[in-house]
Amino acid sequence: MANTIKLKNSGTSTNVPSSLEYGEIAINYADGKLFYKDSNASIVHINNISVSDAAPSSPQEGDMWFESDTTDFHVYYDGVWVDVGGSSVANISVGSNPPSADLVNGDLWFDSDTAKTYIYYNDGTSYQWIEIGAVSAAASGTDGSVQLSTGGTFDSSANLVWDDANSQLEIAGNVQTSSPIYLNGQTVTANFTVPTGYNGMSAGPVTVANGVTVTVTSGCEWSVV
Repeated sequence: MANTIKLKNSGTSTNVPSSLEYGEIAINYADGKLFYKDSNASIVHINNISVSDAAPSSPQEGDMWFESDTTDFHVYYDGVWVDVGGSSVANISVGSNPPSADLVNGDLWFDSDTAKTYIYYNDGTSYQWIEIGAVSAAASGTDGSVQLSTGGTFDSSANLVWDDANSQLEIAGNVQTSSPIYLNGQTVTANFTVPTGYNGMSAGPVTVANGVTVTVTSGCEWSVV
């Protein structure tokens, strides 16, 4: 006659055995959990590993869950499912080009060409790669003035101003160069106006291309030497 060995058991969900002997196993067949007595004389359950697209119900501390639709792996800790690996966990990449597949907020990329590190960041509107450790300096001064860095702060140069209307850089004060030769082109290929308060000078010969006009404002001069 066959003998049946039965474990201490319960069919009531969430029931935990009140006492066990060392080496004794109990089962709650409603929850599918096994319990044993550990070295601290505490009744603990053998952690479950579940595979499903939805989180298991009535989890216990230390339970594990593989989320089949996202391939994320979770551990139940301190009352919540904690993602410990998978598609939503930040990754670190090394390469000359930024990674483009399976990106998540917080991914890191080390640019092997420039030795710079970037983090993939969502500012609430869009995702972008932001350089980590880049020193930013506040700009101040006049619109259009060229900004120069001094002591980690940008400020306007009184002598360098970009003329956006005429697409030219204006330089005030003396111009000094270590080169003994100044160079200029031999053909004027775009319309040009010598503005009020200025004179112009070119090293000749200089040709004005067909359809191009050089305007010398009244009271100004353009000399070709």
